[in-house]
Amino acid sequence: GYSDKLILNLAHSCKDGTTIDHELWGQHKIIKADNEKNSEGITHYQTLYDRSDYIFEKETLVLEISRGCSFKCKFCAYPMNGRKKNTNFKFEEALRNELIQNYEKYNITNYILADDTYNESIEKIQYFSKIFQSLPFKINYACYLRLDLIHKNLESIDILQQSGLGGAFFGIESLHYPSSRAIGKALPPEAANELLHRLNREWGESVSTTGSFIVGLPHDTKETIQGWSQIISDTSFPLDHASLNTLNISKSNSPNPWYSQFQKNPEASGYSVSEFANPRRKEMFWKNKDLDYFEATEIVNAYYKN
Repeated sequence: GYSDKLILNLAHSCKDGTTIDHELWGQHKIIKADNEKNSEGITHYQTLYDRSDYIFEKETLVLEISRGCSFKCKFCAYPMNGRKKNTNFKFEEALRNELIQNYEKYNITNYILADDTYNESIEKIQYFSKIFQSLPFKINYACYLRLDLIHKNLESIDILQQSGLGGAFFGIESLHYPSSRAIGKALPPEAANELLHRLNREWGESVSTTGSFIVGLPHDTKETIQGWSQIISDTSFPLDHASLNTLNISKSNSPNPWYSQFQKNPEASGYSVSEFANPRRKEMFWKNKDLDYFEATEIVNAYYKN
C-alpha cells in the first residue's frame, strides 16, 4: 500500500532493532499499510526535487495529483478503490508550486499523471484544467482515462486537449459487451468504436492513444476474443497502441483489504482457482466455463506473435 508515513516507522524499526507488522510473501516480507492513514495530507503534499535526485532537463516526471479511485472494477486490486468521488485532490497552491519549481529548476513540462482515473468526473478535469492552463508555460501530460466516462461527458474531449493531454491510456478490457458489462464498464462496443474514431479525428496526432485489454473475463470465449482481437489489430482501428494481458487472479498468504472482487470471491464470477500458475508473480491457475489461465496466455502470446 501507500508508505508516505509508514516508511518512517520502517526506518525507526531498522534503527532500533524492533519488529514491524508484516506478512510473508514467499521469501519476502511485506509490510502492511493503513492506506487511509498513510494518505492523510495528500492534498497538500509536494514532491520537491534537489541535486541528489539527478533530474535531467526536460525529462518526463511522474506527478501525483490525487489518490484512490472512486470505482471498484471487479478485476482491479488497488488500495483505496471505491473512495468517495471527487476527494483527495491535490490543492491548487501545492500543485502549482510543484509544477513551477520543476519548470524553473529543470525546464520540466512533461508529466505522467499518477491518478487511477483522471476523468472520474467532469468537475475533476475542469479543476485540474484550470490549474494547468494558469501556468506560465504549456504542460504536456499522459494519464489513465475511462472511455465510457468520456462518452458520458463529451465536453471533456476538448477540455482534455486544451489542458495539455498528450497521451491517453484507456482500460477498455473487452469489446464483448457482456464481458465489459460484467466488470462494470457498460459501454457497448459499437459506441466505443465510434467514440475512438471521433477522438482520433478531433485529437489527431497531438494525443497518443493506448488501449488495454484483458483475456479471460467472464462471458468472453475463444471465439469472441478472436473476433475483437482481430478488430483491434487491424490498422484501421483508431488506437495507436493496443495491449493484451492474461487475467491475473493473485493470492498472498493472508487476504489484503484491497483485494479485487475476483480475488475475494472468484466463484461468484464463475471462476475456480487452485495452485499457482506463475509462482513468481503469485498468479493463481483459474478456470471458467470458457477458458483457463494457460489457454488465455496462449491467446495473448499468439496476438503478439502476429
